[in-house]
Amino acid sequence: KSISAQSETEFCNVNHVLSQVLELLDSKMLAADIHVQTELAPDLPLVQCSSEGLMHVLVHLLLNAYEALQDIPSPQIKINIQTSEDKQIILSVCDNNADVGDIYSLIVDPLFSTKLPGVCQSLGLALACHFIEQSGGSISVDSTSGRGSCMKGVLKTA
Repeated sequence: KSISAQSETEFCNVNHVLSQVLELLDSKMLAADIHVQTELAPDLPLVQCSSEGLMHVLVHLLLNAYEALQDIPSPQIKINIQTSEDKQIILSVCDNNADVGDIYSLIVDPLFSTKLPGVCQSLGLALACHFIEQSGGSISVDSTSGRGSCMKGVLKTA
């Protein structure tokens, strides 16, 4: 199913959508002993987009971090949601996998995958980037060896 920004556009509360995603992925994170830390600004402005699409974006960002943390000691994901000075929402999902290369610059390429042939190959991150851009926002990646990776999305508010 496509996660088009145009389908079922509504006014979304990002913190509420994130709480649904965290509830959905909670047992997976617990089973992998991944500590998820959230820092959420209260009373965020609403975002005009498909809540289902936003949920898919957040799931893909968190699953990407989850996969990056396999076999990493003390795995951590930090989620931060704040409002910028110009009233846009800044969402970041960061992991502490210090052994990263520059592969994250390739995430917008729908044919790129870090998976081995025959292993579940997903277009998840490319679709997440497309959804955010179609919703009038932007996404960027900061991936530094020795520090970890951080996916940062800027969402236009309603």
